[in-house]
Amino acid sequence: MIVLLLAACTGTGSGVQDPGDDSSPGGVASFSATGLTWTGLTPGFSETRSLDVTNVGAGPLDVTEATIVTDPTGVFSVDFSAVTLDPDATASVVVSALLEVEGPATGDLRVRTSDPAAGAAMFALTVE
Repeated sequence: MIVLLLAACTGTGSGVQDPGDDSSPGGVASFSATGLTWTGLTPGFSETRSLDVTNVGAGPLDVTEATIVTDPTGVFSVDFSAVTLDPDATASVVVSALLEVEGPATGDLRVRTSDPAAGAAMFALTVE
C-alpha cells in the first residue's frame, strides 16, 4: 500500500506528460481499398486508380513512401509525394497502368506510414 502511495506522489499518472515520454497520440492509417484493379484496359492507353490514405488517429500521420515493389512487366507507375496528415485528413496515392500488349498483369504497391500497425502496407495491383 505504501508503494502505491509513493508512486502516486511521484507524478506518475498525474496527467502531466513526462518530457521523455513518447506516448502522445499518433496517427492511424486507414486505406480505401485492399488492392487496385483495372478491367478491360486497352493496350497503349493509360488509366489511373487512387488509393486513399486517411488519418483516423488523434495525432499526425506521416505517409512517407508509395512505391511499386513488384511489376514484372513494367505496367504500373505511381505518383506520390510524402505528406503529413492531420487527424481526419486524406491523401491519395495515384497509380497508373499502361499495357503494351493485351493480357493480364499483376504487381504490388507498398505504402509506408508512421502508424506502427500499418508501417509498410502492401496492396495488390491487377489488370484483368
